[in-house]
Amino acid sequence: METQWMAEFPHAATDKRPRKRPRLTWDVPPPIPPAVVPVTLYCGKEAAHVSGANQLLQSFYHGGVPRYASPPWRGDNKDGHYIFSIGENLTPRYRILSKMGEGTFGQVLECWDLENQEPVAIKIVRSLQKYRDAAMIEIDVLQRLAKADRSGTRCVQIRNWFDYRNHICIVFEKLGPSLYDFLRKNSYRSFPIDLVRELGRQLLESVAFMHELQLIHTDLKPENILLVSSEYVKVPDYKVLSWSTKSGLFFKNLPKSSAIKLIDFGSTTFEHQDHSYVVSTRHYRAPEVILGLGWNYPCDMWSVGCILVELCSGEALFQTHENLEHLAMMERVLGPLPQHMVIRADRHAEKYFRQGREVRLDWPEGATSRESIRAVWKLPRLQNLVMQHVDHSAGDLIDLLQGLLRYDPTERLKAQEALRHPFFTRGVSVVHVSCDCNLEKGLDESRWLKEPQLADDLVLEERHCGPLPLIAFAAVSEDVYQGRKKSENLSSPHRGGATPLTYSPLICVSPAAELATRRRMGEPERAHDEEGTELLLVESGERERSWRLNFDGFRPSEPREKPHPRGLHDCLGVLGTGDVVAEYYQQQEEMLEGFNEMDALTDRGFLPGMSKEEREKIAKSETMAIRLSNIANMVLFAAKIYASIRSRSLAIIASTLDSLLDLLSGFILWFTACQMQSRNPYQYPIGKRRMQPLGILVFASVMATLGLQIILESVRSLMSDGNKSRRKEQETWLVDIMLSVTLVKLGLVIYCRSFTNEIVKAYAQDHFFDVITNVIGLVAALLANYVEGWIDPVGAVILALYTIHSWSMTVLENVNSLVGRSAAPEYLQKLTYLCWNHHKAIRHIDTVRAYTFGSHYFVEVDIVLPSEMPLREAHDIGEALQEKLEQLPEIERAFVHLDYEFTHKPEHAQSHDD
Repeated sequence: METQWMAEFPHAATDKRPRKRPRLTWDVPPPIPPAVVPVTLYCGKEAAHVSGANQLLQSFYHGGVPRYASPPWRGDNKDGHYIFSIGENLTPRYRILSKMGEGTFGQVLECWDLENQEPVAIKIVRSLQKYRDAAMIEIDVLQRLAKADRSGTRCVQIRNWFDYRNHICIVFEKLGPSLYDFLRKNSYRSFPIDLVRELGRQLLESVAFMHELQLIHTDLKPENILLVSSEYVKVPDYKVLSWSTKSGLFFKNLPKSSAIKLIDFGSTTFEHQDHSYVVSTRHYRAPEVILGLGWNYPCDMWSVGCILVELCSGEALFQTHENLEHLAMMERVLGPLPQHMVIRADRHAEKYFRQGREVRLDWPEGATSRESIRAVWKLPRLQNLVMQHVDHSAGDLIDLLQGLLRYDPTERLKAQEALRHPFFTRGVSVVHVSCDCNLEKGLDESRWLKEPQLADDLVLEERHCGPLPLIAFAAVSEDVYQGRKKSENLSSPHRGGATPLTYSPLICVSPAAELATRRRMGEPERAHDEEGTELLLVESGERERSWRLNFDGFRPSEPREKPHPRGLHDCLGVLGTGDVVAEYYQQQEEMLEGFNEMDALTDRGFLPGMSKEEREKIAKSETMAIRLSNIANMVLFAAKIYASIRSRSLAIIASTLDSLLDLLSGFILWFTACQMQSRNPYQYPIGKRRMQPLGILVFASVMATLGLQIILESVRSLMSDGNKSRRKEQETWLVDIMLSVTLVKLGLVIYCRSFTNEIVKAYAQDHFFDVITNVIGLVAALLANYVEGWIDPVGAVILALYTIHSWSMTVLENVNSLVGRSAAPEYLQKLTYLCWNHHKAIRHIDTVRAYTFGSHYFVEVDIVLPSEMPLREAHDIGEALQEKLEQLPEIERAFVHLDYEFTHKPEHAQSHDD
């Protein structure tokens, strides 16, 4: 084949970029309409008259009669794609069998090479000039790769190329499906870790090979990694076998051969070329590409890391379609972006960050939707993600991925360094059970268990299926089940017979022998299908388990559409069965979100939030809103006093009382806040946190007295029936004043609700209540003037009772904060989760208490550490936990008690009444 290739293309074209090949005679459109050209049919094949201009085509025909000519000339579609029909010829040499795929570049057709009698894949590039230019570059790269890789084991091999009817056509060897197609047809079930190891090793070898040639692929993804063979085997999937009962649901497919090759070199660049534009498919794009920092060889290594995660989990690691969410997902999985990269981001990426003392990602403030925020928070940490899907070798794989997915490209592992990683050099035994292994005649299965040495020496069958030879099949023994492994070096014919391969033996057993061994070992039995096909992974050591609590496997459900309202049933707040279930799951999602927040605090050491400059800026606007509210309250209160005096309406007086409450409560909050800021550690060692609730209690008692006074006055007015109607002039200015006050309050409601600060939100709620009381007072006053006089005192009683009720709730809340009420169970869960995940040395958590002390919590935690731990180390663990707890905004102070056992008496003496 190589000799023929050299005959078709000059040597000069193989050493440098191929020159544009002149069109062959059959590619030139006919000078007259196709209908005029005499065409005859011979045995169902098109036969054309051969003129003197195309005598060179006669070598393609048999017996001198042209039986395999090209179809009549037809135009392309509107996108420049070649239009074809199955069964027709693509030049006299290739017959179209099927369509394999289509992409931006063009189409890939499966064809039959009539000359070499073999299937090939032909990439037909679109006829647009930019795609033709890219195709010529790809041909150049392919020829360089073919020249350097004579064995043809790393990258797809080019067989031929030609320019056909304004389409660049590249002929490749026929390969199997891509890794993505295999995952998709396998319901996105992950590959076994040992298969991932072999696929990853080959992928890194191919990438290292390209990098040695100073080539950067820039578009590595599972779609561009093809299996050499399409054959596969069906094996049980034990991850779902325990709960699945339907036939076929717990079986998955695995490729018979692990041999892979890289394809699609249309985006490949040389090291010396411009590297400032965006490359790579979104899911596999490196952070330096998104930040506009320029890229080089390490961008391929980032893609390799993403691919390995996808092969282990079955799903793409970063499933996103926009840059900000992509960066947020990276920080969620891998931690915060380094400052030295963020500050160098180009002008297009600056909008994704918030400037301050420390530049940080504008997340979640800059999120485009709540669904985007949920998608980020659902992602587990990298370590937890791997532990969910990998039984053994998880530690090595996590370490490898952390090296491949380092943010800084200068610190990222190189391809050769990754190949020397323990994940690839440390062997793992694999047991491959297949029914098509022919055991030697006369070998009794009972001897397999009685004579373990047979499992070490007996080779039953050899089978070469690619770079990972499925050979050295031997009977299984107890030693193998206990993790004993054996490696041999072989020369694979698929690698030119020169490269030694280190592999673990794949051991073939019959189902009966395997089941007997499992029973002897006390292991659970595993089912086989009717073909007896199974792939077992034998652990080489103890399974590595994380010491942390891991809730990443519990994912919040996707939001569903809100059901249609059910009229009065929903308006009255009646909870149906569906509502109760929805409320339950909402609580579970809030719990998981709280755990995610604690994970962020554990990983980073601080809660992600705004910078100091941003907080100061927002605090100024919040202070402005509070001051504006206080000024409006004073002015409007004076106006309502005037309206109350002139109208003498009890309903207006009651609404004015509510405004007085708001004004005085604001004054108390301001006064107590000033007092709490002036700390005196000698007179008040723990501050004046309880001063604010005490002031509110005193104020509430005064307001309750005024409310009772209004109720008594209203009752007296009802009994005496002394209400007088107001003149038209009085009614006009009363309506004007109350409507003006109401409209101003409504504007303040809208303004204050635009803030996220809890105090400003409380002001917004007070303004909203004022709107309600003003409307009720005005309506009661007008109805009393036109309908019945008793409506005015009744309205005053309603407003007074409403005011007393609202302030009684405030009183109860502040009483609870004074007496030291315990925090809610959900909050205690968060604290316990944080404490347990703080350090792996924590053996036991004795107690976790959180109780109110004014407006914040005091927290007491009792943890048990190993008795042999040095005091200094134990102190550091306790102090770090205390700092973490006090970073939570609800906690005023945290106390961490350290002990070495938990059977002792309580730390503090407690008196109990007999």
